[in-house]
Amino acid sequence: MLFSGKGRHRRPGKRAQPRQQAPGTGHGTYTVEPGDPLGEIAEAHGTTWQRVYPDNSSTVGDDADLILPGQKLQAG
Repeated sequence: MLFSGKGRHRRPGKRAQPRQQAPGTGHGTYTVEPGDPLGEIAEAHGTTWQRVYPDNSSTVGDDADLILPGQKLQAG
């Protein structure tokens, strides 16, 4: 299980890095890797998990604390 990254669930030494910019959208995309918390993905794209989650709720599901490796998220 991966967590939204509100502080206590972060893995030491690993920080999510922005992957690529979606053409013409102004939003970055990110493919979730093992251990990535949503909060750090959002932070790496200059935003918060609270802003990223609504745009990705159809991918993430009802639990923002549970993201899975391989999921492609819109961020930024």
